[in-house]
Amino acid sequence: IKPLAAARAVVPLAAAAEEAHRHGLVLGCDHPQRVRITPEGNAQMCFALPRPDLAPADDVLGLGAVLYTLLTSRWPLSVADAARAGLGAADRISGRVAAPSTQRPGVPVELDTLATGALGPSGSVGHVHTAAAVHRLLDEVVAEDDRIALFPPEPDGVPPDPGDVW
Repeated sequence: IKPLAAARAVVPLAAAAEEAHRHGLVLGCDHPQRVRITPEGNAQMCFALPRPDLAPADDVLGLGAVLYTLLTSRWPLSVADAARAGLGAADRISGRVAAPSTQRPGVPVELDTLATGALGPSGSVGHVHTAAAVHRLLDEVVAEDDRIALFPPEPDGVPPDPGDVW
């Protein structure tokens, strides 16, 4: 799945988590077998009842994990959950999940930062705290992609380098 398609897929799930949190509820999107991708390409919950010990922070972690998985085909949380779902486990660097771009070159920096920020420990630099923030950031990435599709950048006359990603 292309990085922008991954971002688009997670938008409805992030919106659902944001709405659930507003009402004091959680989704429980912290396990790869609880989330499905619809034929339209949207991530959605496939089981309605989350574990009783979950908090909104677990949903934020789950949203980061779903985005990470769509970008890399690796589950960044539990190695056992990854194996049960038939996914590889995410690589780790110094105990932290490696950025998606280290496993899949070409992931936009915004999605790289969002995924690692949602997965990072609370209080760390760049940590994403709420589902509303995940939703807003994904909306911004998708809107920018839509804007560029309508108004592509004008060529500057400089030929692209073979290693250019953008």
